[in-house]
Amino acid sequence: MDSAQARYGSQATPIGEALTKFMEPGPSGLTQRYETASQISALWTQLLPEVLAEHCRIVDLSHGTLTVEADSPSFLYEMRISGQQLVKYLRQGCPSAKIREIKVKLKV
Repeated sequence: MDSAQARYGSQATPIGEALTKFMEPGPSGLTQRYETASQISALWTQLLPEVLAEHCRIVDLSHGTLTVEADSPSFLYEMRISGQQLVKYLRQGCPSAKIREIKVKLKV
C-alpha cells in the first residue's frame, strides 16, 4: 500500500489517472466542455443582432444558467426581453449545454 492509499484509503485515485479522465472526451471531460462553450459562443454571435452582441457578453455557463453581462441598462433590458427566445434557439443549436435560463447582469 502506497502513502496515498494509506492516507486516503482504497478510494484514492492517483493524480495522473484523475487528470487523464478529466481530459478525455465525453460528458465529464474538458474536451466536451470546451466544445460546448465553442458551440454556444458561435451560436451567440449568429443569434444576436450586431449592436446587441457588441454590448453583451457571455461570462459563465453553469448548471443550465447562461450568465450574460451587459454594459448599459438599455442593453440589459433588451437581453431580458429576448432571453426566453434566445434560450429556445440555444437549446436547439447546442442541446449538450442544457441551457434552462439566461441571467443578465450589469457590468460594473
